[in-house]
Amino acid sequence: MVRLASSWRAVVRAAFSRRFTTLWIIVIVNLAIAIVYLLTRSGATTAVRIEANGNHYRTYVDGELALERTFSGRPEGGIGFLLPQDFRLPGLPSPYGIDWVRVTDAATGEVLFEDSFDGSPSPLWQDDEGSWWVDDGVYTTDKTAPVTTGFQPWGDYVMEAKLRNITEATLYVRTADARDAITFDIGPFRTLGGRSIAKIEDGIDVDRLTGFRLEVSRVQTIRSILAMLLRPFPVVLLMVAGAALVALVLRFAPLERVIQNVVAGSPVRTLVAGLSAGTFALLLYLLYAVGEAMPHVPDSVAYVFQAKIFASMSLTADVPAVPANFSYFNPPMLIAEDGRWFSVFPFGHSLFLAVGETFGAIWLIPPLLGAASIVLIYRIGHHMYGEIVGVLAAVLLFSSPFFQMTASNFMSHNTAVFVLLLCLFFVVRPTRRRLISMFMAGVFLGLLFNIRPLAAVAFMPVLGGLMAFELVRSVSGRRALLREDLAFAAGSLLLLGAYFLYNQLTTGDLVTSPYALGGTFSEDSFGFAGSHSFARGLQNGQELLALFLLVANGWPLAIGLAFTTLPFILGTRQRWDYVLAASIFSLASLATLFHLAAVMHGPRLWYEIMPFLILLTARGAQCLAAAGSQLGDWLADRVWHGAPQASPGITRLAVYCLVAGLVAFSLLGWFGQRQAWRGDGITTFTPAEASQLEGFNFTDRRLVDLADDMALENALIFVEDCGQWFCFGSTFWRNSPALDGDVVWAELKETQDDIALLEHYPDRDVYVASYFGRSISPATIDDISARLEDVAAEERQDVIDAQTSTPEERDLTRNSDVERVRQALEFCVETTGNYPDTGGALLAFSVVLRSGSDCLLQRLLPDIPIDPLGDPVRDGYWYRSDGVDFLIVALREGAPAEQRDCPEDLEQARDSLGRMCVVGSIR
Repeated sequence: MVRLASSWRAVVRAAFSRRFTTLWIIVIVNLAIAIVYLLTRSGATTAVRIEANGNHYRTYVDGELALERTFSGRPEGGIGFLLPQDFRLPGLPSPYGIDWVRVTDAATGEVLFEDSFDGSPSPLWQDDEGSWWVDDGVYTTDKTAPVTTGFQPWGDYVMEAKLRNITEATLYVRTADARDAITFDIGPFRTLGGRSIAKIEDGIDVDRLTGFRLEVSRVQTIRSILAMLLRPFPVVLLMVAGAALVALVLRFAPLERVIQNVVAGSPVRTLVAGLSAGTFALLLYLLYAVGEAMPHVPDSVAYVFQAKIFASMSLTADVPAVPANFSYFNPPMLIAEDGRWFSVFPFGHSLFLAVGETFGAIWLIPPLLGAASIVLIYRIGHHMYGEIVGVLAAVLLFSSPFFQMTASNFMSHNTAVFVLLLCLFFVVRPTRRRLISMFMAGVFLGLLFNIRPLAAVAFMPVLGGLMAFELVRSVSGRRALLREDLAFAAGSLLLLGAYFLYNQLTTGDLVTSPYALGGTFSEDSFGFAGSHSFARGLQNGQELLALFLLVANGWPLAIGLAFTTLPFILGTRQRWDYVLAASIFSLASLATLFHLAAVMHGPRLWYEIMPFLILLTARGAQCLAAAGSQLGDWLADRVWHGAPQASPGITRLAVYCLVAGLVAFSLLGWFGQRQAWRGDGITTFTPAEASQLEGFNFTDRRLVDLADDMALENALIFVEDCGQWFCFGSTFWRNSPALDGDVVWAELKETQDDIALLEHYPDRDVYVASYFGRSISPATIDDISARLEDVAAEERQDVIDAQTSTPEERDLTRNSDVERVRQALEFCVETTGNYPDTGGALLAFSVVLRSGSDCLLQRLLPDIPIDPLGDPVRDGYWYRSDGVDFLIVALREGAPAEQRDCPEDLEQARDSLGRMCVVGSIR
């Protein structure tokens, strides 16, 4: 017994010896991850409570009062739910739907109804379309179709519900059916982020109170984030087991020698150069052919215009004689200060674009920087981990949909990543001239500060930590390291000085940046001092992560960022792994400071983490191959007697073939050979396919091309204000900084500013352009003056009480309103291929606008059409559609000027007034 006890003690001592330290780290890390995975894998729960007492309704979300409102009528009724599908993202955790619901009597607390969906749903549920089912204890659907209990004799009651992983939801109380109820709409997902409570009668929204910026539980948002990050954890373990199995079974010395010979003889640098050239060609095609070589975002219009100013060898332009006609966005992207005109952004990105503008090829710059980034990430990966990792990183960056959509536009993120890679390259580059290398690293970090200041600020602590670590670890070389750090600081300070100098020359003050004048960093737009909060910042992170998982590498969600986590799951001790991970965390955390996630060309606020993520993904593949080989060898020694010689090259080949398959999967989705992912309301600003870059953000060259075809010279073109930035913004960037080109583009304001501008350009031919009308027509000063008179007359008419106007005049206004709606609907078809779908329900048009659509109908019609009678309950216009056909319904007091019969189901309408109907179809 003594000998046995001694043996066990020896085993325990051996198990906890330094020899097994790494193994215990791996076990502890994986155990911790497994616990968190199990606790969070079901995602976030949103708790909703609605109190219906008499005519008063109070709503709560996650324990906080959301809205309260008084509505007359509706003393009794049941409950129901609607889960819109437009903004449902596959990147979010699952299941998606209703986790639990309970109805209790408001006075006694008696439970009137409860369903936890542990088995079959309650027979009270009425699902007319049969589209609801129970999935893993959650009542869910894949259609925008309501489910209700129908009418129930429930008076004053409290409805409580737990909703799982939803992006939008409508809860019904006091329902007769889905067309007659009190509704509470919530959007826990940050993009939607609002709430409203309404009364619906006969499918028509008759009264509504809307709130914004819905804040949900921080704990639940963190659960959602962790669930998305850890979703691939079981797959990671399977990949390690699979690699070990390959290493155990496939042990063929001849094949191993062939692999080693092929790798040794591969012209790696030639392959990388070819990949870079191919990247340039592809990005040029996406930018020039698909994206029409034009800016599609208000920010990029400002960048391009500032580049034109720089290319003219000036820092600023002169303020226009009539500034109002040259403002394409609100808040302004171009600042007028003491006679100087310049963009709100730092100078760095526009300086790069100015090089291309100087040669009349500004569209070459983004593809060139993207192609150069391929070479840089290869070199960095090579220096950090070896040649194979460098090659993998280059291939992974090339195949990323996020990279391709970003490196083929005029936004600053592509330039920022290029400069960030240059900084990192000089930090990791092995050279005897370390002082020069570190000085250049500092210069490029400073340049990054002049492109995207916050990205530089977020990266600096990571570099500072790395430098401090090396100083502490080094004994004999501290003095040399300190000199290198000082050289880095000198380079950074040099470009920091350029930042302050640019401030002085533009704003007139060293410490006042153009950003400050533009209000970019106000209390309400940045940080937690104003209306923004940390909880909402976490919701930004949730939104960005859900989108990032779809576009970062384009891989199946079951794999997601699995390779990125492998070095840590396998107990890495490599310092670069932790530097890359810290950089990802630091840069990603920036999004919590912004009041919006600002999704445009994908989750762009996270684009600067891409090089670190790609390098860590390539490193993960290397770790997987190495761990599989080691584990396979360990098993072989215990399973086989006289096991064949190990073949680590075969294991590496298997892992890299897996990566190659994932790359092919991504490219096939991005180029439309398979459906990459669905998210009907999301793809507007986060393309799922390369083809969706065409006409991105509703912006194209229709007016610019028309003017080019007309070969206009010495022309002044007024672009009609359509209520959206892109009507004029799609042309403004063609102006010269001095506004003296062959064509001067200006916005038609229909104010005296137009006359003043005409007087400033007395000798130019005048035209009026319509973006939606796709037309440019000659005009005279009399035509412009007549427009002003018409506007003045309309304004005078608006102040006249509707009751004093004639029915005929009010019907004319209705005709005009309906025509505006029809044109907006046709634009929807043009941009998305279908009309906004109400599922066949007739809804008040204001409800349709608020519900959102792929073509963002509310942005096309910012002022909701309201009937001239000024009915305070109804807007007087209704709409229904199945996506293919649409019907617009309006009140009418006189006989229709033309026959516009309404469908039979509208004949029993309660309104005493007549109706007119307008129909349309894609067919």
